[in-house]
Amino acid sequence: MPTVLMVNNHTAAREMLCLTLRSRGYNMLEASNIQAGLNLINQQHPDLVICDHEPPDLDGINFLQTLRLNSATAAIPLIVCTSQADPQVKQLALQLGVCAYINKPFDLHLLTDPIAAQLHQKGLSPSCSGVEVTSPISNLNGNSIAKTDSTKISGTSLAWSYFTAMVGE
Repeated sequence: MPTVLMVNNHTAAREMLCLTLRSRGYNMLEASNIQAGLNLINQQHPDLVICDHEPPDLDGINFLQTLRLNSATAAIPLIVCTSQADPQVKQLALQLGVCAYINKPFDLHLLTDPIAAQLHQKGLSPSCSGVEVTSPISNLNGNSIAKTDSTKISGTSLAWSYFTAMVGE
């Protein structure tokens, strides 16, 4: 089972993405900041890393540079998710070897497709049990939107965009 590390300081967004990716057959590791992410990378050796570009302790570009300078972590695929739309930052990230640079809010497939592609290149595929997972997404009024996931999420783009807009992603 492929292991994916999610580095994101927004707890709700991190937990929702991890739940979604777990339901797709990925083993998920979670870190709320870059230092915790680096510790997990050194201890658990994930197959892929997803990083928020604006974590509180170091930006995603510096995180990428740190990974690329270490021979033990240089080949780990990194996906950056960001609310920053600066084309120069995106260009730098891509030059440094980011396999995907995704602007928030985003459709879920914009994240899951590059994950699957990168892991497929490494000869890894998720192990889906076909178990249905339902996760509630609470809105600001305390109401919930239910999202169901078997092995594919369909029709969640609107709910995901709504969720990420609400949590300030």
